[in-house]
Amino acid sequence: MKKKKIILVLFLTCMLNFAFTASVSQAKTFSGTEYLVFSEYIAMGAEVKEDAEIDWSFSGSNPYVGIIVMAMDEYNFNKFDGGDLSAYVYFLSNGDYYIQSGTFRARSDDTWYIVFWNFDSTLESSSVTYEAKFPTGSIGLIIGIIVGVLVLAGIIGAVVYSMNKKKKTSGMPAATQPGIYQPYAPVQPTEQQSYTTAQPVVSAKVCSNCGASMEGSFCTSCGAKM
Repeated sequence: MKKKKIILVLFLTCMLNFAFTASVSQAKTFSGTEYLVFSEYIAMGAEVKEDAEIDWSFSGSNPYVGIIVMAMDEYNFNKFDGGDLSAYVYFLSNGDYYIQSGTFRARSDDTWYIVFWNFDSTLESSSVTYEAKFPTGSIGLIIGIIVGVLVLAGIIGAVVYSMNKKKKTSGMPAATQPGIYQPYAPVQPTEQQSYTTAQPVVSAKVCSNCGASMEGSFCTSCGAKM
């Protein structure tokens, strides 16, 4: 029973840690590998808050091909995607590197895009492994603490309930196992005492003539008749 309680507490503690982490921050992650020929690009975006930090990274298979990384809001991305090179963009990597990573801070509440673009002067191709993580929301530290307290209260309640249940069970009489007849121990009979019936005392006959004992109607000694 003690081992089960420890496992229960550990499980609920893990749930507490997960709930707290999930309540504090949430993120949307894009990752994968794409083969890019010259002038092709990979773009991904998500709605974020102002000052949200967007983490990005890439690794190219061709060390002779540098990758340009740009950030732009939804309006300018639509212009860029339509071939309008007058779009206002933030250059995060200028194309001198085939492996790099960094962080971009969103300038406003908007849908922001990260673009990995093969526009290298060598005109060669490269497989690019990329990742971009957008913090899409946060319900705040206060709510995270509230969620943590609620989960902790659940842990305490479960432990108290388990202890009370054990106490109530220990105070009950042991139940008879169903399906098994339990006979009562037979009572040993007490030893019976025998009683002897007293025999009546019979007085011996005495001859009135000679005083000898006699049987019957005549004395066997003198022959006198009683």
